[in-house]
Amino acid sequence: TNTEIMNHKKLPNNLVNPITASGYDCYIAHPTRFIFITFTVTQVALLSPLCASILYLGLQQLQQSHSDCFTYHMVVMELIGVFGCIVSFTGVCMKHLEILKAGLQVFWFTWYGQISFHTLTCVQRYLAVVHPVTYRCLRKGRGIRIRNICIGCIWMLCFGGAGGVNTGKYVYLDSSLMALSSVIVLFCSVSVLCVLVRPGPGGPGSERADQSKRKAFCTILVILGILMFRFCFGLVWVFFDISGNAAECMLLTCGICINIPSSLVLPLLFLQRRGKLWCCKSIYKLCCDSSD
Repeated sequence: TNTEIMNHKKLPNNLVNPITASGYDCYIAHPTRFIFITFTVTQVALLSPLCASILYLGLQQLQQSHSDCFTYHMVVMELIGVFGCIVSFTGVCMKHLEILKAGLQVFWFTWYGQISFHTLTCVQRYLAVVHPVTYRCLRKGRGIRIRNICIGCIWMLCFGGAGGVNTGKYVYLDSSLMALSSVIVLFCSVSVLCVLVRPGPGGPGSERADQSKRKAFCTILVILGILMFRFCFGLVWVFFDISGNAAECMLLTCGICINIPSSLVLPLLFLQRRGKLWCCKSIYKLCCDSSD
């Protein structure tokens, strides 16, 4: 019953993990129930065809591109998150708390993957611009082994994080991971910007190299903006939670919606590089030109 749901024991607060913050009753109660349903429908409608198209393009290649490997793994994780959204949607519609909890636990599996693969993508672009010789060496042999080890660790982190999402023991891990990722991405963006503003030698191919550096900077800048947005929203939510504001439940439910940009950024950047995202070419080009 609704009374049992509202009296359900709430979970510990978390700075950056709104799903585990105030229990699950907010996602079933009105009017936040409508917001959550809208989010799940939007998430499934946007990510399902997007991820399917990326996997289709990836299967057309016999060998994976070194720069796209992180995107392919992120897409697989997003499909797992889509399945979690469908289960959560079922739980909300049925007002079944256990189904909702199971769906959110599967959905939260992707959170650690998003943060980690976003960070690795920025580090990859940083190495390509600031340390090009090292980057070329890492594209084969030992570098591939290091990349595969990092990917394996991220998958284990996702399984561990999803398994402990209901225990409240991962509060510090979530907060530390978000803060560490933000610092790393910020460092990468500043380092790449310093290379861009530094006058380089002229000659054949220099203009093409500068264009690649600008694209790398734009990629890092977009990811940094999304990370900062998520982190700032988490701080705002904590303020409302501590103050006991009546809007805390509404803010909690809206907080899930900020996962949509995080889910879309790597797939959209992938399609943009492949020339399949014609509607965003002018915006991306404007961003790159403004960094001159």
